Amino acid sequence: VNLNCIDTATIESVDIGDFDGANWEANIASLRGE
Repeated sequence: VNLNCIDTATIESVDIGDFDGANWEANIASLRGE
């Protein structure tokens, strides 16, 4: 998500983490919080 596209009045905080786009299928569980 591009943070410039989010209405700042609708969020309280943002958590930013690394994302391995080349291997996203192998890491889908971590994206889902599993």
